[in-house]
Amino acid sequence: MLGHHVCVQLGRHQSPKDGVGRVRRGAPRRSRVPRQLHPLDRGARRDDGERRRRRDECRRGRGRVDAGVPRRLAGLDSASSGGLTVSRAARRPQALVILLSGLVALLLTTLFTNIGTFPDRFRLPLGDVVESAADWFVAGGGWLYEPVGDAFTTVFTETVLWLQVFPAPLVAATIVLIAYLAAGKWIAALAVALIAWVLAFDLWVALLETLVLMGLSALVATVIGVAVGVASARGTKTRAVVSVVLDGMQAIPVLVYLLPVLLVFGPGNTSALLVTVIYAVPPAARLTDLGIRSIGANTIESAQSLGMTSWQLLFKVQLPLARPSILAGANQTIMAAMAMAVIAAMIGASGLGQPVWRSLNQLQFGTALEGGIALILLAILLDRSSASVGNAQQGELRKRSIHAACALVVVCVPVLAMPSLQAADFSPAPDFMRMSLRGTVDSAVGWLNVNLGGAFDILVDTIQSFGLDPIVSTLTWLPWPVVVVLLGLIGCVLLGVKGGILIAAGAVFIGLLGMWHAAIATISILGVSVVCAVAIGVPIGIAMSASDRVAATLRPVLDTMQTLPIYLVVIPAVIVVGSGSVAGVLATILYCMPPVIRLTNVAIREVDPGVSEAAESLGVSRWQMLSKVDLPLGSPTILVGVNQTIMLAMAMAVVSAFVGTPGLGSEILVSVARVDLATGIEAGLSMLVLALVADRMLRASISRSRIEKSLESIS
Repeated sequence: MLGHHVCVQLGRHQSPKDGVGRVRRGAPRRSRVPRQLHPLDRGARRDDGERRRRRDECRRGRGRVDAGVPRRLAGLDSASSGGLTVSRAARRPQALVILLSGLVALLLTTLFTNIGTFPDRFRLPLGDVVESAADWFVAGGGWLYEPVGDAFTTVFTETVLWLQVFPAPLVAATIVLIAYLAAGKWIAALAVALIAWVLAFDLWVALLETLVLMGLSALVATVIGVAVGVASARGTKTRAVVSVVLDGMQAIPVLVYLLPVLLVFGPGNTSALLVTVIYAVPPAARLTDLGIRSIGANTIESAQSLGMTSWQLLFKVQLPLARPSILAGANQTIMAAMAMAVIAAMIGASGLGQPVWRSLNQLQFGTALEGGIALILLAILLDRSSASVGNAQQGELRKRSIHAACALVVVCVPVLAMPSLQAADFSPAPDFMRMSLRGTVDSAVGWLNVNLGGAFDILVDTIQSFGLDPIVSTLTWLPWPVVVVLLGLIGCVLLGVKGGILIAAGAVFIGLLGMWHAAIATISILGVSVVCAVAIGVPIGIAMSASDRVAATLRPVLDTMQTLPIYLVVIPAVIVVGSGSVAGVLATILYCMPPVIRLTNVAIREVDPGVSEAAESLGVSRWQMLSKVDLPLGSPTILVGVNQTIMLAMAMAVVSAFVGTPGLGSEILVSVARVDLATGIEAGLSMLVLALVADRMLRASISRSRIEKSLESIS
């Protein structure tokens, strides 16, 4: 038994199998030791086999990295570690020297041959082809899209008219009671504050229009998203196609959606509804897919053993068990629809976004804040109410239902009994409730410009001189072949040869679309914004992890920042520094900073307490604990926050164009203003390529960081 135990242990630690149990091609076979041998003979045979195995490995150049690391982990294949096998790691320095030498030679060659920007003669007329196809569809496809537009228009118009005819006090009471029923008394108080705010600034009709627009869009998007998620979860091939489509929908700027919809349906609420539906579908689809795939295999097998059909399995098992995930997707869909409120106003949609959009164009910050704060309150109200659906206990929900029914009766009796209340429409608001922020905010902006204008000018000059100008000058000076090869080299290091080739091809594709200069400007602005956001956000996240009081104080601030409609972030930046590239940088920093703050806090708080205690027992200081233990162990989670920061910065690229920021966002904005589908499609595809390249590189860095941490923990 002792000899058998030794053989088992020997096979466990020195088997030539890889991490998934398959024998590697060319690996030496371990000889089996007969059980009838004497233990000393078995030991001798084992020593001889060990020496032969090590000799063969040395000849093949496959020695172990560390004697304490199991072979299956030290020899990770390229699929799990991004190409970091031991043999490749040994060859990497030589490959890097060769590639860097070629890059230097290419740089010198292109400089002496005056190869600068991407040649216009290589430009592909892809946008013109798409625009011609769209014109053909508009001319001959009216039978297909006109019924859809008419249906949306009819439903929206009739719903808004019905709400306006219905007694306004009863509508307001219904909004408050629904909030109470869904989330409790504090959210009901928030609903009361929202109604008081819109009445004070004469925004009641705009509130009703926004509720109908967002509600109808979120409902249609949720239904479509759940259907797409179900189809994705029930087939591997379907999931691959759906995943690619959803990635593209979330990476392409939303203004690119506006162009074909605007071309087909024209400006108005119908186009706004369709664009909002398209934008809000991905969250519901992804979370429905995730919820169904998270159901245990044993549950599915048990249901199938009872003779359930596929439809019975879906409606009686999968969808009920995936209900929490589907509700979370519906919540995200509602928030995505709310984010479209101001963007929809660009193409003539009514609602609270209209005064915000009109006031921003006229630089009337007070009026913009009136509608903006109403949007913030509405977004928080919808977020908390939809997130609380399904979480309340049965007894608590029954109690709320009784209270809400009683309150509704109390409100209905005087409203129905008094004709004056029946005719009340809250538009305009009573004189004693009317307010205005225009004069106060304009005076505050004037005071800031007079007293702090010098400090703001220094800030603008610093960001422009030491951030934007050097990056733009360097990228403009570098010849395009060098940039392509450099990106391909980085891709090879992070993603392997195939990934490097795809990244280089993406850079060439941007040049072929004629967007090389615009892409360089976008990369410069986003690079400065992301670096500043990470440099500010990581220390704030560290402070949150060190103090529960700081975390409790900053958490509502971060919640508010993440519920702000994207256009409202531009207001403080324009107030401080006016229009231009620096205003775009500041607005992008404000918008994309919350994820890195939150995930830095989470990363440090989730460090293994045993590791922290071991470090403290060695007498490390607080700074050493942070720099040597917390940040290295939390780096994968922090990199996820950086990835989310980059994605939000990409979304902000188009919005920052409204304050004069150059780049791909400016090209998209001009194309929307001119209804130029060709330019908009080309700029949107270029933005998609940039987003995918940044996302894949960050994901590869996260994977490598996690693998290195696992190897360090094992060794």
